[in-house]
Amino acid sequence: MKMERKEAPSHETIYKMIYENRYEMGIYACKLRRKHKKRKQRGLKKQRRSPIPNRVGIEHRPEIIGKGHWEGDTVIGKNMKGAIATFADEESKFLIAQLMQDKTSQSLNQAAKESFKDIKHLQTFTFDNGGEFALHQDLTKTLGANCYFANPYHSWERGLNEHTNRLLRQYFPKKTDFTQLTNEEIQLAVMAINNRPRKSLNYLTANEVYFNHSNCQSLFYSSNLDLYKPVASHA
Repeated sequence: MKMERKEAPSHETIYKMIYENRYEMGIYACKLRRKHKKRKQRGLKKQRRSPIPNRVGIEHRPEIIGKGHWEGDTVIGKNMKGAIATFADEESKFLIAQLMQDKTSQSLNQAAKESFKDIKHLQTFTFDNGGEFALHQDLTKTLGANCYFANPYHSWERGLNEHTNRLLRQYFPKKTDFTQLTNEEIQLAVMAINNRPRKSLNYLTANEVYFNHSNCQSLFYSSNLDLYKPVASHA
């Protein structure tokens, strides 16, 4: 038909005619290479509904002023097994991280509650739209900080956390088996990152800015996440 420049039905139309037995074309189904019982739907997939109940978008977040506004995310281990919950303070870039048993919302909340149980003046959390943040209302109830969500595929709305995760990846590359990690190993990496001078902080460290230590005392964020221990001083 194409050779004769006549209008021809598309291949999708032909397949549908066979599978729906239009004009008795169902007899040709046995001749098809793939013996499906029905034609799979082609074209754009329906957009999945957000797994976040009562999600509040970042456009409703109040203006970021002072400490207490945190961006949160997860870093995933090899073969999608194991995860690290990461939280970065907007003002100081201070990092908190905690090993998770898995990527479930229950594990995420457990890690967050343990990380922030002794931290005061929490104001907001900003997350991506991963299902691990589905229990954000429980997190708000426990910690007293409202949770907001970036727009899908707008990673720059959580740019600090994305950048901080890349710093953490320097210690735990993508092929790292997180099931073999200990929380102590994670805290050593967190300590190194928080004690790294930052150009954006006028060459102060996140520790110095977060704790406002004018004497530049370096702090170690302990493995049980409830104590800050001074370990060294530098000029």
